Amino acid sequence: MVRVTARIHIYTAYFSILYFFEIMYLMVLLFFVAGSGSALVAGAVLAPLLSYHIIMLYYGNARHRKVQLYLMDLHLALSVASIARALFWNSGTTAVFMSFLFIRMLLMLGEPILIYFLTDRTVIDQFQ
Repeated sequence: MVRVTARIHIYTAYFSILYFFEIMYLMVLLFFVAGSGSALVAGAVLAPLLSYHIIMLYYGNARHRKVQLYLMDLHLALSVASIARALFWNSGTTAVFMSFLFIRMLLMLGEPILIYFLTDRTVIDQFQ
């Protein structure tokens, strides 16, 4: 347990790489709803921001620990609703949609664990 809390910023940074799939999913949705230009702009803006966030998490930045907590809280709520909708009201699914759904389920399983560790007092103190 001590080893996990000592390296939680590294584990969180590696876990956050999965959010790139959410950016890709958003780009696919925007492509069909608003066209390719908006999808490209969204990807061009969000991908560097997420990259910067992951780098700052890796180095233990306190502000980005809070950003990660907000991001996980929001993503967890949206993922539960999205997965419930997909499981109960979706009649036809594609392989791409199922892969995004599987990645969301992985994120949904890991986010509560990271929220627990990132709100621990010893972990809060180790972030700068």
